[in-house]
Amino acid sequence: MTPVRVTWADSHSVEADGWLMVDNLDDGPCVVRTVGWLLTGAKAGHVSVALSEDENGMVRDVFHIPVGMVLELAALDGTGVILGHNCGRCDLQAT
Repeated sequence: MTPVRVTWADSHSVEADGWLMVDNLDDGPCVVRTVGWLLTGAKAGHVSVALSEDENGMVRDVFHIPVGMVLELAALDGTGVILGHNCGRCDLQAT
């Protein structure tokens, strides 16, 4: 498995003490970075990352991130960016 860093846009809620005007809502993205082991072919249409792997190849704490939310997928083994936004390779990497 390849160690990777996935930068992705997550859904998020807006905290408030009461009612909010729609014009005052945060319109920016919630950008998250997840680091772990790339699981190729784990779930179609998703980039799957396991946070832990044991000596028997078993994994734990798997994130399935929809490809459409991925901003960048970078290998941490020195080979660089695997896919970036609008790269044309996203579907190949996520399946």
